[in-house]
Formats: sequence, C-alpha cells, structure tokens
Amino acid sequence: MYVKRDIEEKVFDWIGEREIIAIIGPRQSGKTTLMDRIKERAIVECGYDKDHVVFISFEDEIERLKFEGDPSSYIQAHLFDDGMHLFLLDEVQYVENAGRALKLIFDRFHDRIKFVMTGSSSPDLKDIGGSLVGRVVFFELYPFSFKEFLFARDEKLHNYLSGRTIDPEGEISYERPVLLDRLNVYLKEYITYGGFPRIVLMDDIEKKRILLKQLVTLYIEKDVLKVHGSAFRNDALRVVQYLAFNCCGLLNRDAVSSELGIKVKKVQETLDILEDSFLIKRIRPYFGNLSTELRKMTKVFFVDSGMRNVLAEDFVFSRDKGFLLENYVFSELNRKEGTLKYWRTTAKAEVDFVFRDRIPVEVKSTPRITRSLRSFISAYSPDRAIIVNYDTFEKTGIDGTEIAIVPAALF
Repeated sequence: MYVKRDIEEKVFDWIGEREIIAIIGPRQSGKTTLMDRIKERAIVECGYDKDHVVFISFEDEIERLKFEGDPSSYIQAHLFDDGMHLFLLDEVQYVENAGRALKLIFDRFHDRIKFVMTGSSSPDLKDIGGSLVGRVVFFELYPFSFKEFLFARDEKLHNYLSGRTIDPEGEISYERPVLLDRLNVYLKEYITYGGFPRIVLMDDIEKKRILLKQLVTLYIEKDVLKVHGSAFRNDALRVVQYLAFNCCGLLNRDAVSSELGIKVKKVQETLDILEDSFLIKRIRPYFGNLSTELRKMTKVFFVDSGMRNVLAEDFVFSRDKGFLLENYVFSELNRKEGTLKYWRTTAKAEVDFVFRDRIPVEVKSTPRITRSLRSFISAYSPDRAIIVNYDTFEKTGIDGTEIAIVPAALF
C-alpha cells in the first residue's frame, strides 16, 4: 500500500519549476517509494510521457560507474527525443563528485530535463548542495509521522484525527476527542516500534524487532565504519547504545569519552556521523541571558524511537514512557518548520523545548505547571505555552500566557 507522505504536496509544488528537487532523510524512510509516486503523478497529472521519465538508482554499481565516467553522455543517452524529460536519481550520495557533475548537466540541459534526487548521508549532500547553490531545493523525509502511521494502520482513525491535530500557534478547540483512548493505543505502538515504513507495515512483533536490529547494523556499516573502518565497530555500537540510554538528556562528549574509554575526537566524529546520517539529532539551548542560561551543551534525541528502543534492548513502554514521550514530541516538532531548542538555566530550571524561539513546550506524563515553566514565562512572557501529556485536554494560563494542556496523540 502507498501511504501519502506529509511532504508530498510540498515536493510536487516544485515539479514544474526548473530547480532540482532533493529529498533527503534516513535510510529506508520511504524515499524510493516517494520517487515512484512522483513518477506516477508526473505521468498522470503533468503530461510526461512514460518514455520521458527515467529512474536511476546509484546503489547499482554499474550505473554509478557509467555516470561517473561521463555524466553528460550518460544523461544524453537516456534522452528519448527533444521533449522534456524527468530524471529520478536515487541515492546520489554514492556518486563521486555528484554536485559538480549535476551542476554541469543542469547548466547544459535544464531546458530539457527536470531532476529529482534522493540521498541518505548529509555530509555528501552538503557538498552537493554547495555545488548547486541557486539550482536546488531540499526537502527532508523522515520515517512515518504518527499521522502517516495511522493511515497505514487504521485509515478511518487517521481521517478522524486529520481535523483535530494541533498547530502550536493556531486556534485550539479544547474538546477531548471521544476516540482519544483508541488513538493512545496506536500511539503506544508507534512510540515503541517507531515509524520506519517496513516496520510499521509488519504485523509480527518479533519480526519488527529483527528488522530494527538490521537497521542499526546498516547505519553502522554504511556510515560509521565507512569513516572509521571496521576496527571501530564495537566502539561505534557502544556510543550509540550510550545515546540510547541517555536519550533526551544533556550531551557531554567528555563524559561519553570518559565512561566508554574512547578518545573525545572519535566520540565527536561519531556523533557527527550519526547526526549526518539522520539517526540522531542534537538541539542547542535557547538563551537570552548570557550569565544565567546555558549556551553550549546540546541535548540528543533519536529521529525514530524504535531505533532507540532496539539499541537499549527495551521495548517495555511503561518503563520508559516519560522520556519516550519527550522523544516523540521532539520528532513531531522536528518535522515542522521553525527552530527547535531547549532552555536551561545555571540554576537548573529547564523547559524541554522552545519552538520557533517563542513557544515553550513541556512534556509531562502527568500534566502540571512546573516551577521551570513559570520561570520561563516570567523571563520571556510568551503568548502561549504548551504542556504535552497523554490524556488531559484543557486551557489555563498564568501572567497573561495561555497554557494549552494537550494530548500527545493530537500534537
């Protein structure tokens, strides 16, 4: 089955423009499937002849070598006639000097070719983006959001949720959904096993866990060991497992180095690789007062909670539900446009997230207005603050700030 992705329409808004479309994100998050969907819509809706739509996967070593040998001739050999062609280039990070090659081709053929490309490794794609400045627009595709997950698992419940999701800055109707309990059953499953499409569509629990383990191996083999070599395999696994057990916490690379006995430089390089591969993400602190608020330390989150759980070898939701809920809220905010930070003072007052530099977001299994949230409101006077929890849906406020207490399934 095809699950419509949240970014599909945004991508298709650019299909008629000259710029190259680049879809980036974690491995196995559905980029190739989305490319198939783009191909189908391009033929049906945009008038492309099927002979004018060319799909090329650079995971195919033969195709990659042919392209690298003479990119212009390679592309020209696929041109059916003088009409407009759509080239779908999958996993371009495998191509050596891909940015320079694509720039050459774009400048030569842009009036005859539209490019859509995908990639899974951010450092390589940054190099490509540097070569294609002014010629490319980027979109990030992550594993299924909870809304996309629901479409795959229960389409009727997905349709029920569609009109009830909460915009952090929009109007909120504080009416508790009658189907919230059913939504929370699915939310628990989603948080436990994550949103990678293949795993969502797998019914067997044991097979889900096996596939998650294989994904971890794939990330380490394809990304970390590519840089550090196979001798670093065990240390790489220890680093990612450390992160799994310290998910949502402040990240001190010196502490990681000391505890694991791995040089700080190697720890830093591994963190960078894991983030560049979209396995983890670090967020920086929000600060206005240089003397009393943290400015340097980051917090670390997993892009997909299923990956965190398999690394921690812990799929018991009730045991870790507090920070698993926080990681879920991170993943949903991370998909939205706008900056995402956290706030912490030297006196250890802390707010889990600050969204778009003005909306404090707290995550609590049992909702309450904490002293830390009061401190943030006192310091910055935001129009709205949000407390995300499992069941409660109500509106309150302090000192002129509206406080929305909202269920995570609607967030």
